[in-house]
Amino acid sequence: MRSRESYQTVFYVSGNHTEVPIRETDDYSKWRRKFLKSIDDEDMDDYYDPDQDVDVSCRRTNWARAMHSTCHAFHEIAMDIELYQGGLEYLGRGTYRSAWLLHKENVVCKTTILSNPRRRFDAKTFTLTLTDANIMEALTASNRIANIYGYCGSSVMTESLEDTVLSDLLGGDSKDPDDESFDKTVCQNSLTLDQKLDMAIQFSEALAELQGYVGGAMMHGDFHSPQWFRSGKDIKLNDFNKGHIFTWDGNDYCLTERCYDGSYRAPEDLRCEDGNEASDTYSLGNNYYMLLTGMWPHYEYDGKDERLYELIGKGMKRPYIDPSFYNRSTVEDALIHLMKACWEQDFMKRISVFDVLKVLYQVRDALH
Repeated sequence: MRSRESYQTVFYVSGNHTEVPIRETDDYSKWRRKFLKSIDDEDMDDYYDPDQDVDVSCRRTNWARAMHSTCHAFHEIAMDIELYQGGLEYLGRGTYRSAWLLHKENVVCKTTILSNPRRRFDAKTFTLTLTDANIMEALTASNRIANIYGYCGSSVMTESLEDTVLSDLLGGDSKDPDDESFDKTVCQNSLTLDQKLDMAIQFSEALAELQGYVGGAMMHGDFHSPQWFRSGKDIKLNDFNKGHIFTWDGNDYCLTERCYDGSYRAPEDLRCEDGNEASDTYSLGNNYYMLLTGMWPHYEYDGKDERLYELIGKGMKRPYIDPSFYNRSTVEDALIHLMKACWEQDFMKRISVFDVLKVLYQVRDALH
């Protein structure tokens, strides 16, 4: 049985020096945030590090906390001049960061959204960015992962990629499956079967790079179609600031609790319960669904829907596959088989991404 990540943070109550253990679940940022908040407390015990606590069973690998800052590279860029001369282009924003394209250097700079009052320079921000940087650096040799060119504090610089594959995958908006105004038996994207198979393999290979890394398993944590970008013939996975580098208890990787919404999320994420790297595998099945149908998973729901999240979390709802997609081609049959295996409710029984790749490679070899 896998251990559950937890850290024993100890503070001392002012006056009587009574130990007050604070049990925190999940990751580094939670106890680190509490530590930084109280760092000036004269009654707090000496610096506490869970990696040195003999009572902590789940420990991080050494590279997960290493900082390889290249702040000088950021300081050497005259952002104000670049902006004035039109060399700095705003690309957009995500949950945590804004993205800027530096035309002259042909790199993308992602930095904390300063205009958002909820985004602060706190331990959580720094930890999310450090995780993002370390995952990209660990997998920098992979042609399935975006290259990192610099890291400093709450900012990273990465290679400039072409465009997301979302427009290739998606051909339809939110629809009611009972709506007769569109033909749900026809795939809504224009990808050929060879293209679908190639993209499915590249999606899976990126996930295998994360889960099979020699230095320890990782997860992306936000594994859905807008995170994929083209780089020539390659498709690269981007944006790891919701990622996780798994801890180890001496026998196996520890479970970690994550709490997110979104129709592409794994059931355990929607229930805010323990999960593992297979949470990404569940989302991989939703990527296959978009390849197969050209539609969003659960396309009959428009926008956020708490009832939908509850049904997915309980295992009572999976994306609708029209019967006409069955038995049409070897590639489509393989995608349907694999996405259903990825959607297994019990994450401990979910198909391994390495077994997924075996099936896809067999299909590719049989067809070519």
